[in-house]
Amino acid sequence: MGRAIPFGNRMVLFPPRAANHFRVIPDRLREPALTTNSDEKPGTAPAHSDQHQQLLEIIGLGEFSARKSYYPELQQKIKELRESEARFRDFADAAADWFWEMGPDLCFSYISGRNEEIMGVAPESVIGLDRRQLYQNDHDLESPHWKQHLQTLEAHQPFTDFEIHWLRPDGEERYISVSGKPRFDDAGNFLGYRGVGRDITDRYRTEQALRLARKSDAMFRNLVENISGAAYRCLLDDCRTMHYISQGIQEITGYSTDDFVGNRIRSYASIIHPDDVERVDYEVRTAISFNRPYLLEYRIVHAEGGVRWIWERGRACDEDQSQPRHLEGVLADITEQKQTEQALRRAQKMDAVGQLTGGIAHDFNNILGIIIGNLDLLERSVDGDEKVQRRVETIRKSAQRATDLTRKLLGFSRQQSGEAVATNINQLMHGMHSLIARTVTPQVEVECQFAEDLWPTKVDPGDFEDALLNLVINAHDAMPYGGHLFLNTHNCTLDSDICSRNPDIPSGEYIRLTVRDNGRGIPAEQHERIFEPFFTTKAQGKGTGLGLAMVFGFIKRSSGYIKLESEPDRGTTFHIYLPRANATEGSHTPAGAKIDDSQRGHETILLVDDEQDLLELARESLLSLGYRVLTAQDGHEALKLINAEPGIDLMCSDVVMPGGINGYQLADRASAMRPNLKLLLVSGYTEKIITQRSHATPAIQLLSKPYTQTELACQVRMLLD
Repeated sequence: MGRAIPFGNRMVLFPPRAANHFRVIPDRLREPALTTNSDEKPGTAPAHSDQHQQLLEIIGLGEFSARKSYYPELQQKIKELRESEARFRDFADAAADWFWEMGPDLCFSYISGRNEEIMGVAPESVIGLDRRQLYQNDHDLESPHWKQHLQTLEAHQPFTDFEIHWLRPDGEERYISVSGKPRFDDAGNFLGYRGVGRDITDRYRTEQALRLARKSDAMFRNLVENISGAAYRCLLDDCRTMHYISQGIQEITGYSTDDFVGNRIRSYASIIHPDDVERVDYEVRTAISFNRPYLLEYRIVHAEGGVRWIWERGRACDEDQSQPRHLEGVLADITEQKQTEQALRRAQKMDAVGQLTGGIAHDFNNILGIIIGNLDLLERSVDGDEKVQRRVETIRKSAQRATDLTRKLLGFSRQQSGEAVATNINQLMHGMHSLIARTVTPQVEVECQFAEDLWPTKVDPGDFEDALLNLVINAHDAMPYGGHLFLNTHNCTLDSDICSRNPDIPSGEYIRLTVRDNGRGIPAEQHERIFEPFFTTKAQGKGTGLGLAMVFGFIKRSSGYIKLESEPDRGTTFHIYLPRANATEGSHTPAGAKIDDSQRGHETILLVDDEQDLLELARESLLSLGYRVLTAQDGHEALKLINAEPGIDLMCSDVVMPGGINGYQLADRASAMRPNLKLLLVSGYTEKIITQRSHATPAIQLLSKPYTQTELACQVRMLLD
């Protein structure tokens, strides 16, 4: 350890004389004025002051004090000290770091010139300042980080790499790292600190960027792992060799990421559906050739054996190369979306066809009404002529067949009016047992299992019977050589888990009707079409293709759902789900007795219909029964007659008419004008909007087209009485 000796008002530390360390000499002592006493004899050593003698001892020349001639050696030592000090200062000023020194008061006593370049502060302005004064612009000065450092200084402990956030006078931010070591004299007295400072701005910013990158990478990975799909990076090769694929791939495919990465067990390309492989490869390479992203929808074979639909978006990377080598993108399972879209397309298609068939049936009903009405009149005029009557009866039977066909069309179109009531379908099926047995013939064994305490469901009983009979007939036709027909009813609750796999069915309580046969079955490619009107799996001329369409229409009107299970030679099963109804919603009761059609009348009746032939036919028929008849071809004309003719007792109007006023709207306005006016509406085609009739309108009787003139007369007489 060196010695600290006071020279003037400075303390200078000198190392042991044997050590080769830097030495600092006060300026006034660097060239001591060595004089010779005139009284001394030549060759003898001059008398020295105590201070000079002390200096000689410190710098290692004490032995020269006894010598007569020591000046040349002293001069050489002083020269070496000067060179050593200059070397130290040059190193300090040229170093990438800078050096500093603090006194026992913890104020800076020395700092090298490099400090000014980094901190923007001249060294002389730093001398005499403590750390609080120097770093007062650091906004973290009162932070635990700084408080601990100041405690270290006050405890005279060494410190390493203390980081300081420094704001230069020109506003530039710097980050500085300082290290220091305390100094003590031989007696252990604290003399201050010596240390180094280092500019770590670049390192700090690099570390910050790395930390941010790591954080961003972690956030990206968390985001990727939490998305419902999967992200990937793979080679642009035939196998799509995966470099990376996220954990979501397991939920999509049933295989783990380890299976795909590096094609350890299988390649991703190997699970693409064989029918889609060529198309997928073509679309990817086409998109790459045009330097655009690719969007794909294709099927894969799941680990459990099922087929899933995949949506994929990606693009080629390594664009800086002439030939891209990698693909990056995302995958998502869109199976449920595809099922929903298919169900929606089917519903839209059926609605469109329903609109078409409903419109056709409406016009066809008018034609049939004219035919049947004229047959009624013709039959009266040929009474007694058996030959003509037989021909009239033949025509009537054909017209009735056409009426039944029209009713099926209207049933499919879901626009036929009917009364839905809370019904126990077990009771309906018991009542149909003999009819079912006769329909399927003795070659087919019929087994029924009906649930006890079956919940009621709100249906039109007649529609239900027609739908069930159509399913039974189809089952019979699928078993031409005999077989087994199974009918089953069951209460069931469909929860959200089941409904998530069947997106077209909402959760809730249902009655399930199962109709199963062990006949020929239906190929899978025909499952999508069997409910379409006029589509049939039967041989040409063996079916109209309207049976299952009518079943579909009935189920939709009843807010129900139908599911098909069928394979060739393994039979067919239909599951029909009908929502549970409250028992208080009404119950099915048999129709009332038929009114005597021979009654006549004299009241005034207003007939309203845009079909001129039907209007004239009904007018002639009612006139023949003694009624006074007025006619109108639209709602506006009818309202004028009601206003002009106070004696009108009953208005009989078609529902669907041109001119902006339909039958229900006309009934509302007519009732407002004549509260006691009797109302009879006629239609075989009613749109949903016009079934929402006003609550202010009195009860309205409905007569379905096509009708006979006898049915018209009965309805009129019943209302007037």
